[in-house]
Amino acid sequence: MGCFGSKEEKAFGGKQVVKEITFTGGTCVEAASQYEKPVPPVVQAAGANDCSTLTQLFAKSENPKALAESRDSSGNDALLAAAAAEAESAISLLVTGDLSQYFNVNTKNRIENTPLHLVAKKDNLALVQLLIDAKAEKFTKNSFGKKPYDQATDADVKALLKDEHSTLQFL
Repeated sequence: MGCFGSKEEKAFGGKQVVKEITFTGGTCVEAASQYEKPVPPVVQAAGANDCSTLTQLFAKSENPKALAESRDSSGNDALLAAAAAEAESAISLLVTGDLSQYFNVNTKNRIENTPLHLVAKKDNLALVQLLIDAKAEKFTKNSFGKKPYDQATDADVKALLKDEHSTLQFL
C-alpha cells in the first residue's frame, strides 16, 4: 500500500473507521475518522438544560428506565451530560425531582467520571452541594485515579469534597 491516496475501510463494533493515507512533503500522514451514533434526545435535552423536553420524553416513553440508560458515544447519560453543561435545573430534576427514580447519582462515563467529578472540575459549588445532598459518593476514583476533590481547584469546593475523617487540619 502506497502513500498516494490509498484508503482502507474496516468495520469495528457497528462503526466504520476510515483510514486515509495521503502524501504530504514526502511523508505519509494518517487520518482516521469514525462515524459515531447520534446523541440520544434525552442526553441532548439534559445538556441543554431543557427540563420540559426531558419530562415529555419520559412521559411518552414505554420504557423510561431504558431511556434513562441512553448514552452518547463518550458513555454520558442524561445526568452526566447535564453535569458537564452545568445544567442546574436538569440535574435537580434528574437527582431530586420526578425523574430521580430512573437515575443513579453515581453513574459513570467511559473514563469513569461521575457527575460529581464533572461539576467539581468546573468548581461549581452549588452543583457540588446539590449532588452531595443527593448522596453522590465523594471518594469514587475515575480511570485516572482521581477523586472529585482532585478535580477541583476552588478552596470552597475542595472543602465540601474533603475526607471528613482526615486527621490533617490546617490552622
